[in-house]
Amino acid sequence: MLTLLRPRPIMTLASTLVELDDTRADLIALIDVLTPDQLAFSPAAGAWSAEGVAEHLLLTEEFILRDIEHGPDANLGPATPGVIDGM
Repeated sequence: MLTLLRPRPIMTLASTLVELDDTRADLIALIDVLTPDQLAFSPAAGAWSAEGVAEHLLLTEEFILRDIEHGPDANLGPATPGVIDGM
């Protein structure tokens, strides 16, 4: 049986940005306690490490926020690689 997702309440841009900030802080807190070996660990060949997943999430967030701020047609180039190193 297909379960449909319940629609989320309509959020303002401001409340969405607050939620993104809170989620980003939660993610950073979770990975901040990991050792370098734990961050780099990949559970299987070709599987993403915790560091790879976190960097993907943070880069995606950056890209989406740039689209919101500048519009999707702005030619801003790729998101900043190595974002985890700058945390």
